[in-house]
Amino acid sequence: MQAAIDPTKVTGLFGGTFDPVHNGHVNIVTETLARTAIEQIIVMPAATPPHKLGAAISPGPDRTAMLHLAFDTRPGVIISELELNRDGVSYTCDTAALLQAQLEQQLHLIIGMDSLCELATWKAAGSLVRDYRFVICRRPGVAPPSAEEVARHFDAAAAAELTTAIIEAPEIDASSSELRAMLQCRDKAANHFLPAPVFDYISAHDLYR
Repeated sequence: MQAAIDPTKVTGLFGGTFDPVHNGHVNIVTETLARTAIEQIIVMPAATPPHKLGAAISPGPDRTAMLHLAFDTRPGVIISELELNRDGVSYTCDTAALLQAQLEQQLHLIIGMDSLCELATWKAAGSLVRDYRFVICRRPGVAPPSAEEVARHFDAAAAAELTTAIIEAPEIDASSSELRAMLQCRDKAANHFLPAPVFDYISAHDLYR
């Protein structure tokens, strides 16, 4: 049975399309729970991500099923369909506000280094930086911005916090888009980047073909 959110625990939100969820995502969750004060992580597949408007995205039920296969045996992880069940574009500011209202402690937003580099373009970015804590995870090939670069968009204190909130997680040199291309070509090497139950699900349901 899927665990419910415990409002008393330090909570992280890890959102994305997860199309498909891969070992890099699993590593981020594992290392965040191990290296930070976060006690539970809400993993949330987006319905309509603002940076992928018009892009073809696999159905929500398939992405949710793969997330359960990847994470249900891992304590402290909760899969949420909040954005899938809500109409409109999946803005982090809206989702975070809904979650924060349920929590007794400040929500942490878990993002990749690529997202940090474009954070200033997010809706209500200033409010996100002011109202929530961040955990930044390194991404292959993406260099961290300097505090000076981040301070062009946010105040110095926020820039310092963002650029020191970086954690190390084992990286995989493949993105979800690259994995989809590999799966479409029936490249068996894709299974090295995916949790075994997720690869089996993709094969059984003939996804990405």
